[in-house]
Amino acid sequence: MAATSPAKEPTIADLTKQIDTLRTDIANLTSLMGEVGTAKAMAAKDAAVEKVTELRREGERYAQEAGKMAHDGAEVALDAVRRQPATAVAVAVGIGFLVGLVTSSRR
Repeated sequence: MAATSPAKEPTIADLTKQIDTLRTDIANLTSLMGEVGTAKAMAAKDAAVEKVTELRREGERYAQEAGKMAHDGAEVALDAVRRQPATAVAVAVGIGFLVGLVTSSRR
């Protein structure tokens, strides 16, 4: 049977040193977590700005396409009116009559 030496009892100085080490470690961890959080927030902000920019460009492209389609539709309508003015007047009168009927029945 081997003889074991009695374990050394920790002193107040030893405990104080360990507490100080723990405080330093916790402060370092807190700082590191703050840096990680800041980095993630910056990355999220950058991603959001990039997505907004992409969506704005896409919206501008759709607006340009819609404007071109509206312009083309107006050209077709003007061409139809120039080729058949009597038909255009008759259609306009018919639409006006229908709008008048709908609005007068609501009174």
